[in-house]
Amino acid sequence: MLAHVEAGFGVYLRPNDWEQMTTKAERARWGGAYEVCVQNLLPTFSAHLGTTERVNVFFEEGHKNIKAALRSVADYKQATEPVQWPDMVGEGRPYEGDDIEIRMRSSCMRVGRFAAVKKKECVAVQAADLWSHLITSVMRNDAGVFSGVLDSLVHRTPHGVNGFGPDKLRELVYSLREHEVVQKGHREAMYEMRGELHRRGMTTHLLPWGVVIDKGDSGDVEGRKLRSEVEAMRDAFKAIKEI
Repeated sequence: MLAHVEAGFGVYLRPNDWEQMTTKAERARWGGAYEVCVQNLLPTFSAHLGTTERVNVFFEEGHKNIKAALRSVADYKQATEPVQWPDMVGEGRPYEGDDIEIRMRSSCMRVGRFAAVKKKECVAVQAADLWSHLITSVMRNDAGVFSGVLDSLVHRTPHGVNGFGPDKLRELVYSLREHEVVQKGHREAMYEMRGELHRRGMTTHLLPWGVVIDKGDSGDVEGRKLRSEVEAMRDAFKAIKEI
């Protein structure tokens, strides 16, 4: 099995710590501990690959939080799909500056298929299950029959474990709160800009990576074509979330 594994990474987080450091409303927006671990694993995989390669993501079915985990993968997939503009717009003009959302769409790993599967039907899930067992066994100082296997793995293939203890988790929560403040400012600026364009008699269409301005009359043939292309993109992104 080791010959087919490129790398292995793990994230651990105590659910009690997560509940103590966040509010109920924040957990409703950010997800539970299991989701947070998934949300941190995907960027780790992306950093390891260092390309926009498209990969498939599978979970062992049966976990009580599996639907939430799949939603996290859907969110990541939607956030890393490449920037697309309607044909009429050409290449478009993405926002200038150090925009993290644009960077994610232009440089991060992308997701292909994602699903929950039976462990006996997926070798990758079997490998992940063994890896998580080895991690927890070492933490308990109880390797048993797998004694020495973890050392062999980490010397032959890139592996890593990212743990969120109280201090690191506190930093994560602070960063998430700060990010929400920044995002709120961006949304307000976007609403203000669209409002001004509407007051000038223009129609705008909001895509995940920017605004498309429709200067044509509502009955204009080209205007209808533009709206049709925008709707097709919106439908494609909506389909990603329907899991």
